[in-house]
Amino acid sequence: LVAADDALAFADFRYYHERTFDDAIPARLAGLWGVTDYRPQMYFEGGNFITDGEGRCYMTQGGYWENPDATEAEVEQVLKDYLGCKQIIVLKPLDGEGTTHIDMFSKLVAPDRFVLGRYGTDVDPVNAKVLDDDRDILSAVDLGEGKTMQVFRIAMPSNAGDGDKVWRTYTNSTFVKPVNIWPTYSDWQDTQKSAANTWKTAMPDWKHVGVLSDEIITWGGAMHCVSRNI
Repeated sequence: LVAADDALAFADFRYYHERTFDDAIPARLAGLWGVTDYRPQMYFEGGNFITDGEGRCYMTQGGYWENPDATEAEVEQVLKDYLGCKQIIVLKPLDGEGTTHIDMFSKLVAPDRFVLGRYGTDVDPVNAKVLDDDRDILSAVDLGEGKTMQVFRIAMPSNAGDGDKVWRTYTNSTFVKPVNIWPTYSDWQDTQKSAANTWKTAMPDWKHVGVLSDEIITWGGAMHCVSRNI
């Protein structure tokens, strides 16, 4: 974020309480670089936050659930105060997916373009409905001047696993303009081909590079979850 004096500053929200070393990184970097580190007393992970840079912010209901001692209005006020959010759009998280993060099923690719997952009803009927509901929420977003959000649906691979579910996703990607680094998997080739076509349609001027993520996705995230952008 940019502080009142136009200097760069960090909005350093609380991270998972059991991951103290991860949580300490922003403060450590701030000390090394001489940057102010603001520490809002609220749990909020970067994987559950998307902004268009114009004051329009997206998250899931998980942002409320992680802060049970605060009201929804209080959570939203912190996002307005520290992240400059003027409009907050709240989506439903995937049912049963532990992080509740928005980057596990969607990606904002331009202020008026969203890539949103789609499950087949034969793969996951519950989350097929969840993501259809999210489509309706995004389609109703007021972008001003009569503009509406374009929503590009992207295939979601199976979340079945050995024992516990494995929440595979193609949207947990990292942008290093003009390259989109997105997760791929050894199986589900037809689904993957469809996902690649969606990326190309939604972002025709970008290069899309897949990275095999069979192992890393079992830890609950992929390309976006292991990267930090400054």
